[in-house]
Amino acid sequence: DPRMTIGMLVREALRLMPNMSGREKTERVHEILREVGLGDGFADRYPHELSGGQRQRAAIARAVVRRPA
Repeated sequence: DPRMTIGMLVREALRLMPNMSGREKTERVHEILREVGLGDGFADRYPHELSGGQRQRAAIARAVVRRPA
């Protein structure tokens, strides 16, 4: 969704995890963005503001944020 920031998009993947508080979800979003090579500042950017490679990293962050097996 182009109206959502990268942080909101990554956090959306955590929506169905009721055992996490809002603060924990926010911390997890920032942690995973750092892990994929995007700094905390990217959480407030929109997809159209990122390069192709950065968009790929954001997609990877969404895929692994829930720690799949």
